[in-house]
Amino acid sequence: MAKSKLPDINVLRNLLDYDPQTGILTWRARGPEWFKGTDPRGAQWAANNWNAKFAGKSALNCSQRSGYRTGAVLAIPLVAHRVAYAIHTGLTEFPELDHINGDRADNRIVNLRPVSHSENAQNTALYSSNTSGYHGVMWEKSHKAWAVKINIGGRQRRIGRFKNKDDAIAARKRAETALGYHPNHGRKPIGG
Repeated sequence: MAKSKLPDINVLRNLLDYDPQTGILTWRARGPEWFKGTDPRGAQWAANNWNAKFAGKSALNCSQRSGYRTGAVLAIPLVAHRVAYAIHTGLTEFPELDHINGDRADNRIVNLRPVSHSENAQNTALYSSNTSGYHGVMWEKSHKAWAVKINIGGRQRRIGRFKNKDDAIAARKRAETALGYHPNHGRKPIGG
């Protein structure tokens, strides 16, 4: 889902409640001012009908294959973690948000941090296609050695080749620490 521009913070706070301890968003009751001209039976009828169906219920809770919770606010498709962070902090513009523990459905405020794209990439789960069990460590058959690579500023850099896999992993870990990679980087994927 492409990032949609978030509605005004006051609009979000009028329409949704956010519990930072659980990460759950719920719909707030709406007054008739939100429904003017939307139903021939009148704005008050439309508000009462909407509130009976949705007020106090979980919002933006559709699970995507990617693991994110999504939904729509005022017909604008949004991801729940961006809305939750905005309601909690009052900020509607930030680069990216990282789910620190890797669980994209966990929208507790302690699990969300604003990051650059590069910082976000430094806290990713191990790819399912990885055969070595560690990010940036791969067997090079032609050299009969473990090659170690790491991304620095968006460019892949070679750390070296190692005959021993443990030495290769240790070199990669040292590089991650030196470059400020998040300690969760390379964790097993959620559900994997």
